[in-house]
Amino acid sequence: MILIYVFDYLLKITIFHPLGFDGIMSLFVRAIIATALAIISSYYILRMIDDL
Repeated sequence: MILIYVFDYLLKITIFHPLGFDGIMSLFVRAIIATALAIISSYYILRMIDDL
């Protein structure tokens, strides 16, 4: 859950805010992208922990 907020914030400050996308649709797109990135990164984090 924390990873989703982190990725959402990073997407907001690096891509969406500088381009001026601040509407409800950009929030929806950011949430989908952030969720996908959080799932992928948590998979790799758990995989690294398992290899220890």
